[in-house]
This record gives sequence, structure tokens and C-alpha cells, in this order.
Amino acid sequence: MADLKESGCAAAAPPPPHYTVDALLPVEAQAVLRQEAAAWAAAALAGPSGSARTVIGIRGAAGLGKSTTLLEAVLPLLRAGLRVAFFVPRHNLGTELAEKTLANLEAVAEAERGESDPLEFWEPPAPLPPVAVLRGREAIDDAGAAVCGRAALVKVLHGKGLSAFRNLCERVAVQDGAPVTLRCPMAHRCAHYDQSNDVRPGLFFAPHAYLTMPAPSGQRKPDAVIIDESWWQVAIKERSITLEDWLADRVWLGDAPVDEDDGTLGPARAWLVRRAGLAHQLMLAGTAPADWPAHGLTADDCRRAARLEGESAAPAIDPAMADTAIDAVLAAHTPTPASRLAGLWRALAVEIETARPALHSVTLGKAGPADARRTVIAWCKRSDLRGVPAEAPVLLLDASMEPEIVRLWFPTIRIVRLDVERKACVVGLADRALGRSSLVELADEDGGSCAGRTFARNNRRALAALFEVVSATAGPTLLATYKAILPALRDHADTAATIARAVAKGSTLGHLGGLRGSDAYRAYAAVIVAGRLQPTVLAVETMARALFFDAGTPLAFLGANRLPKVERRRRMRDGSDSVALVEAHPEPRIQAVLEQCRERELEQVVDRLRLIHRDRPALVIVASSVVLDITYDAVLPWSDLMPSRAVSALVRGGVLPANAGQRAAACPDLWTTADAAKKDGQRTGQLGDNPLWKLIQRALSPNCGTANTLAVDAIYRRTGVRGLPCAAKVLAGLTDDEITAALEALHGGAITGLQVARPVAAEAVPEAPAGAPEHEPDADPPAVGGIVVPFPDAIAGAGRTGAGSNGGARLRPRISAA
Repeated sequence: MADLKESGCAAAAPPPPHYTVDALLPVEAQAVLRQEAAAWAAAALAGPSGSARTVIGIRGAAGLGKSTTLLEAVLPLLRAGLRVAFFVPRHNLGTELAEKTLANLEAVAEAERGESDPLEFWEPPAPLPPVAVLRGREAIDDAGAAVCGRAALVKVLHGKGLSAFRNLCERVAVQDGAPVTLRCPMAHRCAHYDQSNDVRPGLFFAPHAYLTMPAPSGQRKPDAVIIDESWWQVAIKERSITLEDWLADRVWLGDAPVDEDDGTLGPARAWLVRRAGLAHQLMLAGTAPADWPAHGLTADDCRRAARLEGESAAPAIDPAMADTAIDAVLAAHTPTPASRLAGLWRALAVEIETARPALHSVTLGKAGPADARRTVIAWCKRSDLRGVPAEAPVLLLDASMEPEIVRLWFPTIRIVRLDVERKACVVGLADRALGRSSLVELADEDGGSCAGRTFARNNRRALAALFEVVSATAGPTLLATYKAILPALRDHADTAATIARAVAKGSTLGHLGGLRGSDAYRAYAAVIVAGRLQPTVLAVETMARALFFDAGTPLAFLGANRLPKVERRRRMRDGSDSVALVEAHPEPRIQAVLEQCRERELEQVVDRLRLIHRDRPALVIVASSVVLDITYDAVLPWSDLMPSRAVSALVRGGVLPANAGQRAAACPDLWTTADAAKKDGQRTGQLGDNPLWKLIQRALSPNCGTANTLAVDAIYRRTGVRGLPCAAKVLAGLTDDEITAALEALHGGAITGLQVARPVAAEAVPEAPAGAPEHEPDADPPAVGGIVVPFPDAIAGAGRTGAGSNGGARLRPRISAA
């Protein structure tokens, strides 16, 4: 990670790009990927060895073909009778990959049958290995019912912090001096029970949540493991307890002693209260954890306290009981904070043993609403990956892998970077980060104001217009922004119609943080990323506390509500300078966590379009000043990125009349009067003067080269109306019949004599013979039908043509078009 530099302290020379890249060709990256996948598969086939296990991390952009390549590498393992666990972000992605795997296996089997010798003795093909998705008890099966028939009881047990498997599925009890296995009455027909005792080889997909949960004792452990996408956040555990519960009497322990062999310690409940009070006093005094033993509280005391707290009485239920009996017992059961108390004691033991100068993973503070704030002790830690066997080879796939974070679980990991240039025209935002308050209307109690809410509404209106323009010109577009504003975009009167028109063209909305891993947008032509997922200083520091809870070197916390800004230079395709001010944490480890939540999540949204293997580049608009690890083609201020009223009106109906009165009548929400439409045209110029319009033209051209023409001039006559012909701008992609229909709908009557000034494709112009003199362009290019009818309210010079321009009624015959 590049070093951070405070804003205002920069040297005379601009800083180097914050993210550098050593790009590979797609074919080179895929070759390396296959090589690493083969190494992982070979380690799995070889079985456990005395040396360190194989752990390989592949960091490469989405769309490289990682999942497909891995499914090819998994096939030999399945044939060898191994069990492979594939952890994915969500269940639906597991289902998608499972279907793809089955299709690949069937294709391989069919190919092998086709290659067999027809003269040889025929043998039936080997059955396909099992491919399945592991699901929780409350998951819904194909018939629409919960996988577990006791799903309602499962929910109650989880709410009380009790184990569902031990109380509802299976438990070994002692009856008449002999061990007896008590099982659920529905175990013989329960899909979840079968899953918990599955010993078959095969490929099994599971969500990331299963990483921190141990596999059921009856289930076969995987021989090899694949973990896809960012997974580390599921291993962050944050808990808290009120000071009242911490200092309260543990009445549920009764008269149990602290130690059977040492009666001097007394009852456990009194001993625990004394130790809890001492810990609280040491926290208030700010005593270094290394000095706590000198004050009478050792790490061994904390571990003993955790054991005593964990011996809380469980409800008297077992799996063989009837549902009504279990429900009655649970209704009368009063849950205790025993598990949270035990967790805090274990966290304090780590603090004492680590011997840092101050508490690191444990905090003492206030929480709750302003009128009822309470003192709370919070702690956080990094959970072990109990779902991953210690000896199984592991392959990690993550486009945003951070080595310092991943090595917390896999110290011996070997990380391979596969940087491949994305096929996209990338446009960034220069002058604003577009935080939540820029788009979300905050209430007064949340720090909002009337002016702020008006500002947010105006920004949403502009964002909806941008969405419609890109959808109508580039093609199906994904707009990803804050989840909180999606209902307002869809339903508010200011934006509902605009969003509906864009969606009708095949575009869609999504929310930041909810698109990781999805393959549903690979055919989209453009993506707009509006905003950023930036956690608060407290939230990102809490995540870092959990990740590095046992680090010998303490973290340097900021102690402020705002992050300082630093200079970061974007990686521009033309090598030009583009420096942005970005909020960053001065502690490198905390900054690494922040970038995982902010920059990497935005890059994940960009990669939903699968930008590596595409027939033509996509248009990527990053509407935030955050600097991403991506090559930018242009950076614009917000005012230039948003479409003009004329552009919005043109894409709405496909035609834009030159007459200001007709424009105002057609789009009263854009221009209230004809005079307003006229002055707007004089102020902003024709369509070619809009920076966004030029960028879209460039993005739609082959390899983002010479700009294509998106709008052309047309003349026509209205039936029954005398005088000069009418003029209009029309979308170049429309046919004459579509243009006629749009104009007739605009005027409410028939039109005649439509003539459209379509540009001539450069490929259609024959090359001049060798030695022939070069053709000089006409001083006055031919007008359409011999009549020149420019926009009457156009500003001077707005009709120039050329690369990147689309203004004026007259066209040079050799300008390239799509």
C-alpha cells in the first residue's frame, strides 16, 4: 500500500499514482491461474503431509474466469473420491455455481463418451459426483417449506443463545448408566439432519457464515477448500454488555464453589463479582493491562472466571421431546448473560497476556439513545475459521485481497496477483466524494437541515437524469448507489418517471455492498457507481480492533470523528496528473481495513460488468472522488458529469425540436416557459458542448477511439403548416419510421418530408488510388436537401464538427459513425 501523505505537505512534483499496475494479457493471466489451481489440486490429491499445508491466494479482477477454471481443477479431486468445500458470499451464488458445475460435469462426461472407441466393450459411465449447496435449518426448499420441520423452535433457541443442534437434532445422554443417543423424531426424513451426517465425497457449496462454524460431528470434513470473494468480515465478532450486568450477582450459579479443592476462594458468584469490580476499577483508572496482575487480577483468573460463567444452567429439554413440551420449557426459561460474561473474561485474559500499554480490544463507554444512555463494556475479536480443517489445502479467490489481513488466518499463504487491464472507458468525479448526506435526506435529529435535504433531492434528480441518458445511449446500465435512497429514486415524484424510462430500456438499480459476486450484469453496457461505502471512524477502528486484537504492536487510534485528507493521484490512461483529496486513516493497518470497505467494494461493483473478456469496452462512471485501483480515461466535475436539459429531453423521446416553445411544451418539467428553454440553449450550447455527451460518444466508439455520433440533425414539415421546414435533433440510432412516430407524437399530427443528416461511415469511403491528390474538404459542407436550418437559439460556434463533437446541422461526409 502506498504511503499516506498529509494534504498541504506535498512536494513540488505531483505524487506518483497511488495504485500501480503491471498488467498481464488475459491469456497470460489465465495460464498462471490454471498453473496455481493445478498446484492446489495436486496438494489435495497428495493428502496431508508433515510440512506446512498449501495455501494459495489469487488476487485478480472479476471476469477473469477464476470460478470456471477452478471447476476444471476440481474434477480430478471428485474422481479421486475427495470432498471439496467451496465457500461463497451468499446462498444464491452457491446455487448458481452448483448449476454451472453440473453442466460442466455433464459436458465432460459426454465428451469422454464421444471419444471412446465404439469397438471396445461398452461400460456404463461412472455416476456424476455429488454437487450440492449446504443450507441452514431455516432455508426454504424447492417445495416452499423450511428445510427443518422445527424451524420455529430453532428461531426461539437462537434468540435465547442456545444450540439448535444439541437441543433439537441430536444429543448423547446417560440413562440408567449407559449412553443413549437422543434424536429428533423427524430425523429420518429431515434434509438438514442428513446434511449434518453426510460423509459422501463431492463438491459442496456453502455461504461464508459456515466458515466460523465447526462442521457437525457426523459430517465428513473437506479434503480441500476454496474460499471465494471477501470473507474476512464474517469472522469479526463484536459483543457488548452493560456495566450493570457485569457487576451483577450471578444468582444462576447458586452455591457452587470456585474450586472444589480450594475452599478458601468461597462461592463462585461472590468471587466473580469481586473480580468483575476489580476489572472495572482498573479500566476506569486506565491501568496498563500488563500491570493488572500486580493489582490482583491475572490472566489465569480471567480464564477461570470464563469457565465459571460458562457453567450456566441450560433448559431441561432434549431432541426427543415433543414440540409443545419444548416450547413450554423455553417459554419459562430466563436467559442469562453467561455467554457474554465468559466472552469478556476471555478478552481480558488476552489483554493481560499481550501486555500492551492500554486496552486494545476492550472499550468502556456510553451507548444507547440520548435520553437513556448506559455504560457499556464492548469487546471484539477475530474468530477462527473452524469450518476449515487445519490440514486441508486452501485456495483463496479475491479481487480485493489484502495480504496483511489474510495472513492473520493463513500466515503461510502465497499470494499471486493477476492484474489484467479492464476493457472500459472510465470516468471519475473530480470535486465531491458524494457521501450519504449528498443523496440521503437526513432528519434534523440525525444532523440534517432543510438546505441539506434540498441539496440531496437535487442531486438525486440529477443522478436519475444521468441514469436515463446513459441507458438511452450506451445501453442497459447498472446504477449502484446507497440502499437508503433506492425507494426514493423509484417512488418520489421528482425521479420516478425518469427511473421508469431507464428501467424500461433494460437498465436496473442495485445497492452498494449488495452486488459482490453477482454475474447478472455481464451483458450490460455501462455502470454508474454513485457514492462510497465509508464506515465511521469508530466503525473502522472497531473492525481493526477485532482483526488485530492479539497483535503485539498496538494500533494507533485517531481519537476523532473525521479522517484527515491526503493527496492521492489517479492512474490516468494518458499519463496525465489527476490528484484527489481522499480521507485516510494515519494508521496503516486501519487504513487497510478502510480501503477494503470503501475502495475495494466500489471496484467490485465496477467488475460486475465482467470487463476483461468483452467484445467492446463498457462505460464506467465512478461518481465519487475516491481514487480506485483502475485506469481512468477522464475526470469531470459534478456539473459537467450531469446531463444538460437538452440532452435529457432528447433521450426522453428520441427527438429534440429546435423551436424553444415546442421544447418547453414537450418537457415542462425541464423548461417552464419557451423563454426559459431559449435562454438555456444560449447558455449551455448545443448537445456537442455537453462534456458527458462527448464522453458517451467516445465510449461507444470501437476501442474508445474517435467519437461516434449519437445525435444528428433532421428537417421535416408539419402537415398543414406553411413556412420553412422544422428542425430537430434526433438520436442517430433511430430509424426513419421511429423518428417519424416520435415527431408525430410530439406535434400531435402528421409530418412529411423527413430528411435526416446521417454521417457516412469511414469504412464506406474508398481509398484514393496511389499518386492521386488528397481530397480537400468542402469549405461549405452540403446541407440536407439543399436547405440549412440550424438551431435558431444556438450560440456562436456551437455547430462545429469533428472528433468528440456532435453539434450543428451540417456534417462532414467523412466523419466516422457507429
